Amino acid sequence: MLTGYEEAPAGEELRPGQYWNAYMAGHKIAMPQPIFDDQVEYADGTPATVDQMAHDVTVFLAWLAEPSMEHRKSMGLSFMLFMAVFVVLLYLTNKRVWRPVKNGHSPLVDKD
Repeated sequence: MLTGYEEAPAGEELRPGQYWNAYMAGHKIAMPQPIFDDQVEYADGTPATVDQMAHDVTVFLAWLAEPSMEHRKSMGLSFMLFMAVFVVLLYLTNKRVWRPVKNGHSPLVDKD
């Protein structure tokens, strides 16, 4: 929506206070365009285009909605690595415990 502001096509009439936005249903919106080219200056020299600023705003809003997401995802990765090691250890333990049974030896019979 931030990048969809355009001039209204020929034949389309906008009432006072309406603007044309390609991404809105009906294409008419009462909110004026909030961002323009060169509105900010990036320290690293990135061009301040509407597309770049819209991207920055949406990334910030996503972070604002869930600031702990990065920590949660890193914990998820650690958990998955732990579980992978745990599964391998369980598999090896299972093989060792059931090896006598598969070889025809009962673990309940005492060997004399």
